[in-house]
Amino acid sequence: MANASSLFLIASGLSIIFGVTRIVNFAHGSFYMVGAYLAYSLVTTLNLGVFGLWFSVLAAALFAVSLHFMMGIGGMVSFGHAAYFGVGAYGAALAVKVLGLGMLPALALAPVAAAAVALFFGWFCVRLSGVYLAMLTMAAAQILWGVTFQWQDFTGGDDGILGVWPAQWARSDQAYFYVAIVLCIGDTWFLHRVAHSPFGYTLRGIRDSKIWRMGGGRTFQITETFQSMTVLENIQMALISHHRRSLDLFARATRLYLQEVEELLALVSMQEHAARSCSELAYGDLERLELAIALAHGPDLLLMDEPTVGMASAERLALMALTAKIVASGKVSAAFSERDMDVVFAHSHRTLVLNRGELIAEGISAEIRADPLVQEVHLGGGSVFEAKQEASYA
Repeated sequence: MANASSLFLIASGLSIIFGVTRIVNFAHGSFYMVGAYLAYSLVTTLNLGVFGLWFSVLAAALFAVSLHFMMGIGGMVSFGHAAYFGVGAYGAALAVKVLGLGMLPALALAPVAAAAVALFFGWFCVRLSGVYLAMLTMAAAQILWGVTFQWQDFTGGDDGILGVWPAQWARSDQAYFYVAIVLCIGDTWFLHRVAHSPFGYTLRGIRDSKIWRMGGGRTFQITETFQSMTVLENIQMALISHHRRSLDLFARATRLYLQEVEELLALVSMQEHAARSCSELAYGDLERLELAIALAHGPDLLLMDEPTVGMASAERLALMALTAKIVASGKVSAAFSERDMDVVFAHSHRTLVLNRGELIAEGISAEIRADPLVQEVHLGGGSVFEAKQEASYA
């Protein structure tokens, strides 16, 4: 049974490495061997015993799961993550020593204390991103470390807070182990649930798209979709934001607004791509998906930044025909910037022409096509090019 369990664990690990990340690793078993040697060393050197080892494993597992939630789901690199575990531990110990609370109320207070301190430092840290965020989290951890080790009268300094014992019913190693494993499994389940909630989808959206942080609802010259999500999840993400459920921690995001998603997919003819990841889509399909995301917000005016740039002729015609169909339905108006004059003349009801930021013409397509200045600047009069040539020779 022990051998079967070990082989099952190795197979599960390999499925993640090969199947999910698609990394070929022939040294997978070696890492299990290193882990076994480290576990044996901890037990013998530190005299932890079997339960002591498992307490360390459970703490490390909870730390890893929560760090993955922050870095993997949220895309925020934190070098100060362990500090808040420490705040929770000190909060529970001080609740027992100072407030005279029992074990269970003190354990319930621990995440509250950690969350309060994290909220305070997070108020400053999340204003930045990338390496600057990482450095701020490290600075916050160093501040907490300094306060903990120098405020000896309150925190015990290097010695910590002594004389904190479990409740009478949990003092045996076995009972305490069961308490630890229940708390670890419960917290892991809670983080898993949050990761698949609208709030978790929001974190993934923030991680994948900088534009999403600004609440953008238009289409862009370079598509801004959520690359780690499927086509269906991208539209669900937009609908979750539109219905103001981004902070919902408990609903199952995959079950939300499926009818609306189906309608939007049908509108842009993307039903057959619903389960595909955005990273697999052709550029024309990404443009159609981005159009569906923009429409999910229910706009009165759709803003499109050079929607046909980089597209093949057939894709340009299909996208603009689709946009014209949506506008003709009367539910939304559209304003788009475009350099392809064929697209402009074919689909624009009213056109504004700019040259170096200055408005030089305004009107319907026929008027714009006949305008001498537009012909000279944009449609190939040639004098502007000749003037530039003469200037360069001079």
